[in-house]
Parts: sequence; structure tokens; C-alpha cells
Amino acid sequence: MKFWKAFLKLDRRIIYLVVALGVIIPLLWPMGLPMRTSPEVQVVYDDIDALEPGSRVWLAMDYDPASQPELQPMSKAIMRHCFEKNLRVLVMTLWPGGPNLIVEALDSVSAEFAAEGKNLIEGTDYVNLGYKPGGVAVILGSGQDLKDTFPTDMFGAATATMPVLEDLNSIKDLDYMVEIAAGSTADWWIVYGQKNYGFPLAIGCTAVSASQYYPYLNSKQITGLLGGLRGAAEYELLTGRPGIATAGMDAQSVVHLIVVLAIIFANIAYIVTLRKGGA
Repeated sequence: MKFWKAFLKLDRRIIYLVVALGVIIPLLWPMGLPMRTSPEVQVVYDDIDALEPGSRVWLAMDYDPASQPELQPMSKAIMRHCFEKNLRVLVMTLWPGGPNLIVEALDSVSAEFAAEGKNLIEGTDYVNLGYKPGGVAVILGSGQDLKDTFPTDMFGAATATMPVLEDLNSIKDLDYMVEIAAGSTADWWIVYGQKNYGFPLAIGCTAVSASQYYPYLNSKQITGLLGGLRGAAEYELLTGRPGIATAGMDAQSVVHLIVVLAIIFANIAYIVTLRKGGA
């Protein structure tokens, strides 16, 4: 009885502290909690894994720092998988807030592979095409003449002589594309890109936006879908390279457990003390 009364009078700051520890500890020391891979994530992994070495994958990072926590781990997981399979990666963005995120992702993943003894060469293994204003016009232009639409990379180097773009004249010649978006640019790539030029397309998006892309998935307009931090974590686990998304899901699961247990114990304490008081 005393325990339940004390629980009801527990200082809320203690609860805040427990929740904070539930976030911090899994982020610092990931627990690797079991996670089921959804079919829509599995198919993206399988599609990329089946590509022949040297195949070109177009990665559109159409988001800004506001969506970075959910989407940046997704971009990095895709990059890691592509580079492990010796695929060539073309990265760009239609968002003005995206270029620095591209640089951060490429530098981070390149450093990981360099530490493992595999040095990635810019212009050969990948190219950073940077930000291109114009939205739908850029997509249509890339379908007509890719090198005319992107005559240089983000740093001013001519794309015409880059080995990574050799014999690639249009996005219709792509082996695969992953559009990672925080807004309506995903719809642009589906309607104006995939529909007109027929390349295989997968979508990655924030968790709150994922539901609106299932009709495209069911109609086979897109091959697969990665939704939010969960989608990124699933992809990390498939590649065998758990990262910040996996740690983030651990933290989320622990905090959810804390909240559920707090609700259960609070209700038990209330019922017990109410009955004792009535007696």
C-alpha cells in the first residue's frame, strides 16, 4: 500500500530523468533490439543487391536539415550498400538546403570505406551533381540530355569526361533510382520522371508521409518504400551496417516501453489506493 501511494506521489522530474536515460543510453550504446523487415524495404535492398558491378544508381536527396534526422541515415545506408556492391552513385538535390547534406553524407561514408581500405574516387565511383533549381524542368531536362542539364558537378568539374557518367545520356538509362524526399518532389519524380522515362524507382520519405505513397507502391509505379527512421534502420540491418537509425529505433523502443509501464503502474496504483481508501 505504501509503495503504491509513493508511486502516485513520484516527482515528475524523476520520470523525466528516466525517459532521458532511455534515450541517451541506447544512442550511446545501441542494444540491437530485434526488428522485422517490412516487404517494401526488403525489395529496395534486393533490387540494389541484384545490380551488376558498375551499374548506375541515381540518389536524389530532396530534403533539408529539418528532415535530416529521419532521412540522412536513409541516404547513407543506400550509399553504403551501393559502394559495397561496387555500384556507381550519382547524387543530386532539387532542394536548396540539400547540398551540404550531400557533402556530409558522401564525406562520412567515404571515410568509413577508407578506414576499411577501400578508397572511393570522386568522378569514378560517384559524382555530386549538387543543387539544380527548376524542379520539374530539371527532371524533364535530365530525361532529354543529362549532361546538358548537369554540365558540371557541384564543384565546377565538367561531367562530360567523368567515367561515372560514361555512356549515360539520360535518366532513362539509369539502372535504379532512389528518391529520398521530405516533400512533393517524390511525386514529381514519379509523375514526370518514372512515368516518362521508365527507370526503376524507389521512394524514401518521412514517416508522416509514408502512407501517401502506398498507392504508388501497389500500382507498381515505384518498386519499394522506406518510411522514416524505421525504414532507415531496417535498411541498415539488411546491409549489416547498423548506424544512427538503428540506435534511434532502440531509443524509441525503450522510451515507448517506459511510457507504457508508467501508465500501467500508475493505473494499478490508482485502483489499489482507491479501493483501500474506500475500505
